[in-house]
Amino acid sequence: MQWRALAVMGTLPLLAAIPISAAGAAGTANLQVLYGDDYQPGDLSRRTVTVQQGGDWHWRGLRGDHFLFADFIEPFATESRHYAEATARVSLAPLVGAVESGPLRDLLLVANVEDGDNLRSVLAGLGSTLALPGFQRFQLNLMWRDRHGLSGSTAQLYGAWLAERAWQGLHIQFTGFAEWVGSEGGRAPSVQGQPQLLLDVGRYAGRPRRLWVGVEYLYWHNRGGRRGLDERVPQIMVKAILP
Repeated sequence: MQWRALAVMGTLPLLAAIPISAAGAAGTANLQVLYGDDYQPGDLSRRTVTVQQGGDWHWRGLRGDHFLFADFIEPFATESRHYAEATARVSLAPLVGAVESGPLRDLLLVANVEDGDNLRSVLAGLGSTLALPGFQRFQLNLMWRDRHGLSGSTAQLYGAWLAERAWQGLHIQFTGFAEWVGSEGGRAPSVQGQPQLLLDVGRYAGRPRRLWVGVEYLYWHNRGGRRGLDERVPQIMVKAILP
């Protein structure tokens, strides 16, 4: 599986560069290192390296956002594993006019692909951007989901958020995602969440917002659609913002 992980790692920066160069958009990239214990279905401990890139884009009157990431689990081990996703959203506002109402700031068409060891899925649906008190970013996506190798299809509800606060001289970031996936091909519905609580430690070295340290909590009920297999793992996390 190492060649697939290397291929994804090599392709990710190229994919991330497309919206920035072609569409004149702005994006940010980061590198994360996580460590935790008591994963399911049996890893005693695990080190994960994650590369992320995301941001807004615009092209010929259209606009939207994109998000890409790749997880490399035990990347230097013989039996390393990987998982990657790419998501693109296109705003409906340039096509149908203003869609703002209450906390709703935008409606978007969304497409997503997932690729991992023994996993490939495609998703499509409708997304939204919301303005909620205390959050710099909040989005919800409702998508149709089709996983390769499973009969039928299902629905998936996905939410992601970002909130930052200064408190007692500390600069704290609360971010993450949560999702519900319906039953598909005889697999059980699942719920997954990965909230992160991070401290801006780069600020103390004269590099604010460049290095974050904290905790990510991994919760996964019916992991991968396997009924009764639950995962609850706090993970130490370091996140570096890339140039």
